[in-house]
Amino acid sequence: MGFGKSQPTNVLWLDDLPSNITELMLRTFLNRLTNLSSNEILDIYIDNRNSQKNEFVQCLIYFNDIITAQNEINLIRGKKFETKRIQVDFASRIFLTKFSDIIQQTIRSDR
Repeated sequence: MGFGKSQPTNVLWLDDLPSNITELMLRTFLNRLTNLSSNEILDIYIDNRNSQKNEFVQCLIYFNDIITAQNEINLIRGKKFETKRIQVDFASRIFLTKFSDIIQQTIRSDR
C-alpha cells in the first residue's frame, strides 16, 4: 500500500474482492489457504460502501501478531478469490486510522 516497501503490521489490507463478499467467505478462503486456527484472526472489516458503484471492495484482516500476518501475506499474495487476483499488503498505521474512521461513519449511518 502506498509507495515504497511496506512495514509489517498485524493487519493485512486486501483489495479487489467481489462486492458480495462476506466475513464467512473470507474466513473460508483463508482456511483453505492456510492452517490458521479461528482464534488467530481477531477481526475482519469489509468496506463495502461503494459496492453498488464498483464491482470490487476492500477489507482489513486483524491478526493476533505480526508474525502471523507475515506468514499469511506470503500465502495470500498472488492468489485469486473466485476469478480475480486480489491485492494484499500490510496496512499502515495511517491507513488503519482512515479505515477505522470510515467504519465508524458507516456504523453511525446504519443506525
